[in-house]
Amino acid sequence: MPLVLMTLFGLFHVAIFFFSTHQAQRATELTGREIRMLNQPSQSDIEAVLQDQLEAPVGGAYKSVISKINEHGGTFADIRISYEYTLPIPFLDRHTFRSESGTRVLLRNM
Repeated sequence: MPLVLMTLFGLFHVAIFFFSTHQAQRATELTGREIRMLNQPSQSDIEAVLQDQLEAPVGGAYKSVISKINEHGGTFADIRISYEYTLPIPFLDRHTFRSESGTRVLLRNM
């Protein structure tokens, strides 16, 4: 019985990790769509849109990095979200799952 319970709790925490990773990826995609329609958004504009899209994770923590890159004759917004989740299970609390989601969007220049 303890082995079955440990397996169930482990699967539950893996599901939390994948759900929060999907949530971060979706937030980057939706942010990219919204800022694509803005005329030369500033760094703070992009951060505000991202914070509107990104909900609090079920467990763990998000860290976002937004940068503007000039290449290929245009300006791109590079949006990255890192996610870390440490297992709250005794004896397994030294294991941390990490993922990164991101997108790069060409900004409008009008």
